[in-house]
Amino acid sequence: MSKNLEDIMCDLRKGITNDPDWAWGWHCNIAMSSYDEGLDLPAANRAAARFMKILLDIDMTKHEHFAATQK
Repeated sequence: MSKNLEDIMCDLRKGITNDPDWAWGWHCNIAMSSYDEGLDLPAANRAAARFMKILLDIDMTKHEHFAATQK
């Protein structure tokens, strides 16, 4: 049985929402891609948080580790 994209995104959103460490791993990988492209680290983390919010409707700025990325 194949799933459509909406079902896949729903499953991904549920999984990441239920596992803050997994969510943080996604966030960090996205942030490092932005950093590698020239953003400073605080800006790269803000960009990653924005991407996670747009893609999965998850607010990574509320994650326990996010504040430390803005120093």
